[in-house]
Amino acid sequence: MNKLKLFMQLFYQGYELSNSAHWKNKQVAINLITVFLTTAFQIATLFNYNIPVDPALLETISAGIFGSVGLFNIVLTYITTKKIGLKK
Repeated sequence: MNKLKLFMQLFYQGYELSNSAHWKNKQVAINLITVFLTTAFQIATLFNYNIPVDPALLETISAGIFGSVGLFNIVLTYITTKKIGLKK
């Protein structure tokens, strides 16, 4: 329970992870992978390369990825920056 309380405290202004540069690098890497995969699928479609996946399934998967990455970005931005966060 103590770890959860410490994690929630990171969302308040003035707190941050002790190794925030490491986590910011992870955040950038995940963004890069997401953009690369999205671009690769779009370029494949542009050159009429058929990906053997149902378009509805592909849209669902991409929405899930973007939603997860978006949430991951919000959480990491809050917990790796002292200057922003919830007010006490």
